[in-house]
Amino acid sequence: MKRCIDLLVLICVSTACSNVDRHQPALDDSVELSRAATASSSDPGGFRSGAARDSSAGEKGVTSAEIATWRSSSIPDRVDSLMAAAFNTEGAFTSDSEMYEFSGSEKAINDLGNSPNAVPRLLDCLGWDQRAAATYQGARLLVGVICDQALMRNPKIKKLLTTPGPGGYPKIGLDVRNPSIGEVRAGQLAWRSLLQNTAM
Repeated sequence: MKRCIDLLVLICVSTACSNVDRHQPALDDSVELSRAATASSSDPGGFRSGAARDSSAGEKGVTSAEIATWRSSSIPDRVDSLMAAAFNTEGAFTSDSEMYEFSGSEKAINDLGNSPNAVPRLLDCLGWDQRAAATYQGARLLVGVICDQALMRNPKIKKLLTTPGPGGYPKIGLDVRNPSIGEVRAGQLAWRSLLQNTAM
């Protein structure tokens, strides 16, 4: 009986070994966790899909369907598509004090800012802990920077920002120099406070 069991064990082990790709060493769980931690730390914002995006690996960037899920919807709409185009726009911000330049095309950001009914969605996306394709000094920026730039391009907001109030011109807008999520969310509160009594 013991010989039968030993023989069965030997057959099972032999079969399992023959199914292993001999060119790929087996990895234990600690190696897999280490790889996941390294990937996570190299892309701190990440995407909510859980996978870091690497354009060199053929990824197209965030999709409108993913953005729809970030706002708890299963159906993407036009604003989601405009956001995806803006978030995926590659280019680098450079800044000198309050002035900045962007090396990429600003068309997608302009289209998003000029989109009817986009303002409430832009206010929401200011607080998202996600990364855009645009960079500052090589670091991918939070999507809130792109949402902030789109808000600045909205015609009604442009008019609001160039009309002095009792305290002078409104001071609003994020510093493009790689703000933290805390700074972006503080900017979100400032935008909400400015626009709460403004019909958009």
